[in-house]
Amino acid sequence: MMGDVMENLIGLGVSLAYVLAVLGASSLAARRGASSEATRKLAHIALGGWWLIAARFFDSPLWAAALPAAFILVNAFAYRRQKLSFMGRDDGEDTPGTVYYAVSLTTLALFSFGIGAPYMGALGFFCMAFGDGLAAVLGRRFGSRPLPGAGDGKSLAGSAAMLGVSFVS
Repeated sequence: MMGDVMENLIGLGVSLAYVLAVLGASSLAARRGASSEATRKLAHIALGGWWLIAARFFDSPLWAAALPAAFILVNAFAYRRQKLSFMGRDDGEDTPGTVYYAVSLTTLALFSFGIGAPYMGALGFFCMAFGDGLAAVLGRRFGSRPLPGAGDGKSLAGSAAMLGVSFVS
């Protein structure tokens, strides 16, 4: 039993170091002139790697969800105080997306680790982190054709990227 607790504590430490490294890299990119959209997508995509750490170290849903749940509170506080400016949108639209990201990650961890199938949570999280993140990047870069019937700026290229990356995930 002690080995399990120690393994989970190590997982929390590795998880926290990974998340802080990703956020630090995004912040550094912002200070070096990267757009807030670029730094936001860097964090959005790079955080997808966290699930591999979770699957390696955690043996229960509570351990797996602990850090994402803590970031619900951290991100909500930062959102209210406008402390994560490098995670904002270039168009000035201010949404609590960082809070929702942590909520969805917490939910996926609780559910998939709870049923003993972390790979099921990986499917959802990888689609969110990699699929959605790269869809936005590629959609902006190559998305001159709007997606028929989508009046919210979705492009054919971004939607194809979401489908392809999600399928590969």
